[in-house]
Amino acid sequence: MEVDSELNICHEHSGVTRPLRQKLWDIHTGGKGAQKNVADAFDDWNFVINQNKANERGKLAPYAPLVGFMYTGKKRTRTD
Repeated sequence: MEVDSELNICHEHSGVTRPLRQKLWDIHTGGKGAQKNVADAFDDWNFVINQNKANERGKLAPYAPLVGFMYTGKKRTRTD
């Protein structure tokens, strides 16, 4: 069995996971960030996140349904 925590699935066919993950990334990045090259995907994800920040400041619709997040606290909680 293959388990993929990002997709939250467990299945018998490992060849299914990569295409599903790329489709999910494609959906959440507005067609960007589903590349096989991790460095290119990282750059495109940063573009989408920064564009969404700019759009939020300008009271515009999001570029794509992807937002950045960062937790800098030292304490763990179970509130998420």
